[in-house]
Amino acid sequence: MLKGFKEIVDTLDKRDKANALKTMETLSKEKVEIKELNKTYWVSEWSWTPISDGIRSYQQHLRQIKDFGELITYYTGTNYRVYFPWDVYETKEECDEACRLKNSFGYDWHIAYYEFIREHTED
Repeated sequence: MLKGFKEIVDTLDKRDKANALKTMETLSKEKVEIKELNKTYWVSEWSWTPISDGIRSYQQHLRQIKDFGELITYYTGTNYRVYFPWDVYETKEECDEACRLKNSFGYDWHIAYYEFIREHTED
């Protein structure tokens, strides 16, 4: 997943909300292996620290899988965050690279993330 993510972002001439959303749409079509549950992974997510804006690497114990349209998503069962396949990594190094890619969009990645969720949950 990370290799494809990096290839997409590296080819963009502009890192804005539209391209962030387009990147998520492209990543959502990639075939992925389902992660083992009840295991701790590195996830790239918006900072839990109020004074630190941006996407950071955190360890989370994933307990649930849910279908999200045609996508598989992961949940901890202890917070309300949705983890897409491009958010979950085996190593901190991979996760840090995903954070770097997401942060290169600035706030536009975060805005596109919620737009992506809205688009895929409308009936």
